[in-house]
Amino acid sequence: MRLPAELSFLEDVLETPKLKYSKADWLLSDFPEPVWVYSFNYKNNKELNWDVELDDGSQLLSAEHADLLEGFKHWLIIATSAKRGNGSLTNSLKTQASAFNQVIRFVDYFLHNSYDYQLSKTGLAAITSDDLKLILDRIAAHSITNESLFDWSGNLSNYLINLVNSTDRNILDELLKTDPNLSVITPEQEEEQLLDIDLKDVPIIRAAIMHHGLYESRSRGLVPNSILLSKEIYRNTVRLKSEPKHSFDLLEIPREGHGNREFNMVPCSTREDVSQMSSTHFRYFKENLYSIGELHALNIPAPPVDSLIEIYNYQPNVKKLGRYQTLPSDLVFSAVRKAIEFHIEYGEDILNSYVDVARYCIQSNSSATRLEHEQIAELVSPGLRKLGVKKLGLTARSPGTLPTDSRSLAHKEHFNALRSNQGLVELVTVYYGAVQTVVGALMARRQGELCDLIAGNCLDESKGWLLFQNRKSTRGVFGLRQTEARPIEPIAVEMIEAIEKFQSNLIAVGALEKHTNLFAVPPGTGEIRLSYSGQCTHHRNFDAFCDYFETPLNDDNQRYYIRQHQLRRFFSMLFFYSSSFGGLETLQWMLGHTDRKHVWHYITETTDGPVLRGAKAQYITEYLYHKGDDNYKELACLLKAKFGTDDFHLVDSNEIEDYITSLLEEGNIEIEPEFFEDENGEQMRVIVKILDAA
Repeated sequence: MRLPAELSFLEDVLETPKLKYSKADWLLSDFPEPVWVYSFNYKNNKELNWDVELDDGSQLLSAEHADLLEGFKHWLIIATSAKRGNGSLTNSLKTQASAFNQVIRFVDYFLHNSYDYQLSKTGLAAITSDDLKLILDRIAAHSITNESLFDWSGNLSNYLINLVNSTDRNILDELLKTDPNLSVITPEQEEEQLLDIDLKDVPIIRAAIMHHGLYESRSRGLVPNSILLSKEIYRNTVRLKSEPKHSFDLLEIPREGHGNREFNMVPCSTREDVSQMSSTHFRYFKENLYSIGELHALNIPAPPVDSLIEIYNYQPNVKKLGRYQTLPSDLVFSAVRKAIEFHIEYGEDILNSYVDVARYCIQSNSSATRLEHEQIAELVSPGLRKLGVKKLGLTARSPGTLPTDSRSLAHKEHFNALRSNQGLVELVTVYYGAVQTVVGALMARRQGELCDLIAGNCLDESKGWLLFQNRKSTRGVFGLRQTEARPIEPIAVEMIEAIEKFQSNLIAVGALEKHTNLFAVPPGTGEIRLSYSGQCTHHRNFDAFCDYFETPLNDDNQRYYIRQHQLRRFFSMLFFYSSSFGGLETLQWMLGHTDRKHVWHYITETTDGPVLRGAKAQYITEYLYHKGDDNYKELACLLKAKFGTDDFHLVDSNEIEDYITSLLEEGNIEIEPEFFEDENGEQMRVIVKILDAA
C-alpha cells in the first residue's frame, strides 16, 4: 500500500532492507540485470558485466550462486547509501563514487582469488578474520591498490614471460633484427626496477608485445596497452579487467635522443612517489570492507560477525619500505667541492657562450644545427675555445647530415669527447648537474620539489630563502600544495641566479618566451631552446656531471650516479664529519655561520627527521668502519649482540646502518652533538647515548 503524501517521509524507514539496498541513484539498470549501467555524473555511462567465471568453471550468473551475486550487488549499494555521521546525513556524490570504487575493488579481489577462497562452494560466509586482516595489511602497504591487492607489476611480469615462452622464437628474433629500437634500454628505464624481469630479457619481451599487437601509440612513443593486457591477466573480474593501469617505462619503446651513461649504475631505488596508503584513505577502505557485515540484515551469507568485529579496531602489520642506497660520504664531499669549483671557474663562460650562439642564430635567422664547427668555436668565449669546445654538441646535427643519420659517437669516443669539453651543449648539461648537486645537497629537499622550481620565482626578495611547493603537504578542498620557504646559502643562491640570468638573456635575444623550470636544459639534438621532462632531465643532468668528473666505480664496475634522495642527508653529514676533522671551515664557508650551536639549530630546523636519522646512522657506521669503536663502546656491544662479531668489517655496512637507524627510530639510542669549550674555544663531539636495551 502506498503511503499518503504527508507520510512519504516514512517510506525509507518502513522499506525492507533488501528492497532499500536494491536501488541507487547511480544505478541506471534494474537490480537483477546481468550488466549494470551506472554513472556518478560521468560524461559517458559505464558498465559492470557480472558474467564472470568462478574457481570451478561455473558462472557467477548461474542460479546456484545467486546469494554470492546478490551479496556483491547489495554490498555496492550499501556502501554508497547515506550514513549518519555527527547527527547529519553525509553522502555527497563524490563520497558515493569513492565508496563504490573501493567496494568494487574488494569484489574484484575476491573474484580474482576465487580459487583461494573457494567462492563457488562457500561464498562469502567462509571468509575469516585472518582473510580480512590480510586484505587490510595489503591495502595499508601501498598507495596503489592495483599493486597492493592485485600485484599488477608481478602478474604483468609473469604474463609477459609466459607470452615469450609460448611464441615462436624465430618470429621474435626476426623482429629484433628488423627493429633495433626494441633492444635499446635507456638509463631511466634501467633504473626503474619495478618489474620482475631481467634487463637481458627486456628486448625479447618487447618483441612479444609487439608481435601480439599489445602496444598502443602515445605522444611519448609505443606503450603497452594495459587494458588489453588486463583482459587476459584479470579476465575473471567485473571491472578490473577493463580499467587502464599505470605503465612501466622499461617496456616502452624509447626514441632517439635519450641520455646515456658511461657505466651501469650502482643499484639505486628511485621510487620516491610510491608510498604506503595514507591513514585517511586506509580508514575509508576499512569502513567499506566492514560494511559487508550489513549483508547479514538482508539474510545474505557474509563473513561471520565475530570476524568483522575483530577487524574493526585492527591496526595493520605493514613492512617498512625498502631503503635507499647510501652514497659514500667522501664521494658526496668531493662532488660538491668539484661542482662549486666548476661553477666558479667555468659557469659564467659556459652559459654566456650558449647565449652568444643563440643570439647569432636569431639575428641571422639560421639554425644552430646548420652552423659549421668552426663557426661555433668562433662564437664561444676565448676561455671555452682554450678549454676545448669544438662543436655545438656531441649528438647535435651538423651540416651535411640528414635527420635520419645517426649522430651518436662510439661509446668510448663519446665520453672521451665529453671530458675533453668538445660539446657546448654537454658542458651546459654538466654545469646544470653541478648546480643540482650543490642546491640538492644544501637544501635537503625532495627531488620533485626541486623539479618544480621556476627560474625567477624560486627566491624571495632578500635572496636568502628558497621558495618551493611542499610535496608532502596539501591544503584546502582542492589539495593545493603549500608554498614553503627555507633558508638557502649564498653559494646556492649564486648558482641559481646564474641560471636565472641565463634564462633572462635567452628571453632577451628571443630564444625563450618566458622563464621556465630552473633545471631545463638545451636538448642534445642542438635546437636553440630549453627542454624539460621532469625527473628524467634531472637524472640526465646528474649523469652528465658524474661521467664528466668520473665518480668512483664499485667492485662490479658500476658507477655511483648521484640522485637527489641520496643528497638529502649531506648537509647533516658534513656537520658530523666536521667534528672528526677538528674544524668547521668548509661548513662555515658554505653557511656564513661561525657558531656551532647556530649551525646545529639550522640543521634541525631545516632537515626532515628521517633524513637526519639517516645522516646520524651513516656517520656512526662510517666512523666504526674507519676509526674503530673506542669512542662508542656501549654501542659496539649492542652491535656485537646483534651480528655476533666485534669485527664490523665482516658485516655489510648497510646492515649496520639499518640497525642503527632502527635503534634511533625505536628510541633505544640517541646520537647528538655535544658542545664544550677548551683552550681552542668552542668544540664539538658526536656522542651516542644508550637509553634502553635493544
